[in-house]
Amino acid sequence: MKQTKLVRLMGLIAVWTLLILCSSCDMSSDENKDQTVQEGSEEEAGLFSELSIDGDFTFETQRLVNIDIRFSQRQALTSLSLYSERDANTGAPTKLLEQAELHNADRYRTSITVPGYIQVLVAIIDGDIYVEQELSIEKDNRINFTFE
Repeated sequence: MKQTKLVRLMGLIAVWTLLILCSSCDMSSDENKDQTVQEGSEEEAGLFSELSIDGDFTFETQRLVNIDIRFSQRQALTSLSLYSERDANTGAPTKLLEQAELHNADRYRTSITVPGYIQVLVAIIDGDIYVEQELSIEKDNRINFTFE
């Protein structure tokens, strides 16, 4: 019986020893991770201190543009298409954003979300008149344009 108790006691000691070793290994690896992050942060801080960001730069990737298009005369039946880009090879408008039909109207208003880098939209008016017109987005994210 004494030998059985001795074997159990030795087993318990072995288990406790392993638990203590494992927990101390985990703690030391966490300490190393913290030191690595802190060291990296100091190095990166030196790199970022040299950066300068232009005053007009915005971190937004998209923006909402309010569009107000007017016509000098009422349009009986007119198709209006808004594009975000032109094809580099052909110059034709690409990436259709919105398409609408006007019936006996002299104004079209909408709001659309565009990528932040877009500065100009292309409008194609096809009806009583046919016009392909570039529309600049103003600093307040508006486009106001009148077709004569």
